[in-house]
Amino acid sequence: MDKITKEQRSLTMKAVKSSKTSLENKVTSALFQKGVRFRKNERSLKGTPDISIKKYRIVIFILDTGNHILLFIKSSNKGH
Repeated sequence: MDKITKEQRSLTMKAVKSSKTSLENKVTSALFQKGVRFRKNERSLKGTPDISIKKYRIVIFILDTGNHILLFIKSSNKGH
């Protein structure tokens, strides 16, 4: 059972940023300083990962739930 109205839920969900978050910027900044080439929010990949590194076939999903930060890193070894 939802405790808020449909309109309140809609406004809340509109305020959620899907890209260019501060955590995403920190991770991409660190990767850039290390010389890693990457793409941000690659829509051609399934799930639209926050960061994709084609050379290593890695995608990174960054979730910030407010009190927890989750990094999901998925690697594919197809063709190697």
